[in-house]
Amino acid sequence: MRPVAIIVLILSLLFAGEATAGRRNTRAKTSRPVEPCVEYVGVVSPDSSKMFLLKDFPSALSRSRSFVTSLRQNVFISPDSLASYPARTRYLAYTRVNAQVYGYPDVVKGIKEKQMVSMLLVPVIPPQAFLKASYTTPSLRLSVDYTLCLYDTHTHMTLVMHPFFFEVEQTRKERRAVQLMQPEGVEVDYPLVDKLHEAMLAEYERLLTTLGVR
Repeated sequence: MRPVAIIVLILSLLFAGEATAGRRNTRAKTSRPVEPCVEYVGVVSPDSSKMFLLKDFPSALSRSRSFVTSLRQNVFISPDSLASYPARTRYLAYTRVNAQVYGYPDVVKGIKEKQMVSMLLVPVIPPQAFLKASYTTPSLRLSVDYTLCLYDTHTHMTLVMHPFFFEVEQTRKERRAVQLMQPEGVEVDYPLVDKLHEAMLAEYERLLTTLGVR
């Protein structure tokens, strides 16, 4: 009986070794990092003053598994230069700026005249109530019209130009310690700009899913 027991023991050790190797191979496959399939390369815009909203967008791409970029800050590019770009991936992504608005709305003409008429018609209301309303800070508005573009380095053609519209207002700003001033003299509210970047990244991800680029 001893030879039989020895054979059974050897077989059990062999099967256990194969099972352990199989588990190691499975873990290796599941833990293998997913390589990004799209490289983000910059912005197309006719006006350099419009870059300030997209300046730090490349940092938002660090949260994505689909994008890779060598940019620390956004740069201007020309679509004609993409054919000679030293791409690390098959697809290149870039953003085209069509229009954007960032700032406070203009004071409505005639609002002071309306306040004066109201004070004359209702003199029992203290004038301070009307004066306080006239000094209310208007909402900070951010509105953009961009195009999200995907370029194929194999065909040397832009596959898709996807419209992206985003608009948000903020009445009570929660500012960070450091502020930047854009050309029009309006302080850049970083939490508001962060919302723009998050929405852009989410739209880029949806675009890649729709196209099957993964």
